[in-house]
Amino acid sequence: MTSKVKAIRNIQFLGYTLFALLTIAALWLYKERVLYVDSAYYAFNMLNEGHPVAEHNRYALYIYQLLPWAMMKAGFAVSIVLRTYSVSHILLHIIAFIILLRIRQPLLALILLIMQIIGYRECFFLTVNETALAISATLTLAGCLSYFKTKQTPVYLQFISYITCIGIGFFSHPMAMIIIPFVIAYHWINQGNFNNDLKQILILFLSLIVVFICKKLISKESGYENDLFAQLGNTTQILSNLKDVYSFKFFTGEFKLQAYFFSIYIMPTALAVYCIFRYIREKQYRQLAFYLLSIISFWFIIIIFFNRGDGNIFMEKNFTPWILVAIYPLKDLLKIDGEYLKTSQLIVFVAIIGYSIFGVLKVTPMYQKRMYLMDDLITVKNEGKSKLILQDSMVNHEEWLGIWALPYESILLSKVKKLPPVTAKIYHNEKQINKELYRKDIFIGADFIPVLPDTFLIRNPELRPKQDLYHPIKF
Repeated sequence: MTSKVKAIRNIQFLGYTLFALLTIAALWLYKERVLYVDSAYYAFNMLNEGHPVAEHNRYALYIYQLLPWAMMKAGFAVSIVLRTYSVSHILLHIIAFIILLRIRQPLLALILLIMQIIGYRECFFLTVNETALAISATLTLAGCLSYFKTKQTPVYLQFISYITCIGIGFFSHPMAMIIIPFVIAYHWINQGNFNNDLKQILILFLSLIVVFICKKLISKESGYENDLFAQLGNTTQILSNLKDVYSFKFFTGEFKLQAYFFSIYIMPTALAVYCIFRYIREKQYRQLAFYLLSIISFWFIIIIFFNRGDGNIFMEKNFTPWILVAIYPLKDLLKIDGEYLKTSQLIVFVAIIGYSIFGVLKVTPMYQKRMYLMDDLITVKNEGKSKLILQDSMVNHEEWLGIWALPYESILLSKVKKLPPVTAKIYHNEKQINKELYRKDIFIGADFIPVLPDTFLIRNPELRPKQDLYHPIKF
């Protein structure tokens, strides 16, 4: 048995152990994960519409919904459907992990494992993590590039593989249109020989063109994505006032010990320093120049794109593409010898898992408290009456951790607990809502403001509450 095969088995064990822990956590905390903002919005709409749904042209998110949608069609209870929904967002990455092992790319599989945990904290409680899907698709593409270089593979199989990976990435999150070219450029710069791989380059280039054309033809107008790319026009203004930009302060936190830099980004930064040191020691200056340009450019792009803020939980996932770029060279700089990972590699990997899980555990009580508050809202002194969910500007945001989707969350929770649905009728305060829409100090992360009447929103009769009994909630 070769050392590479032994290493694959070694990483396979580590991966299955980590994914088992994530699956258990996804089942245990499924209400905290699914009944929260975007996740609740997607889950509710899937149940309400009777089919998978997507926003902002992120059609790859259909894949996350296929299994829970099948469970829904099979007549399983809402609680089972939502548990399946929570686990599906782990399952898809397990499949990518297995594919990388099958095509003999253990270090890329190891990086995928690191990406599943290194950026987690509050982000664990947001199942709809489009950047995670884009990253796993990108790593699978990188594995295919390396595998097809050494194997005689039919052209059609290469073409299908490239289109699938690029398509999932492009239709997951706009950042994929940046990280996929990075991986492709890294692949060719690192090997340094184009002449022997012209066929692969042509197939890959054709795949990119086909997916890009499909995206242009299929994509609909998206206020979110338009606003995202429009920030590039504000680059000069943003960079001249960098210290006051929300995304910059989120990452650096003025280097306070309690800041997100030390709770999330200290480890990927340390790994980036390690990569730089190895490039210098091995005198790989071409790769070093490209790497430095990439991590600096990605950091600035993310700062610019998300400069208006998107909430802490969303900002965590917004920076995960930078983490991928920072640690990506490990696939070439790490050396696997013998049956096991080197002791130093194993220690670092376990440290990353331990530190990241500690971060998840640290914020878990906050989300459990939020679930307790919402549970209390629909169960305490219910007396068969529906209750009025106030528009989110009326609620304490610090206590509720962002509740624009509170009607959806409450209705789903009432179905989980088999209680009469609470009302989705929203407190109408158009004047106040308009003020929120035109605020310049925040980034409106969702283009849906729940001001429509419940009769319009709720198409599924099973989700519709009674219209005659309202019970106002005081906060």
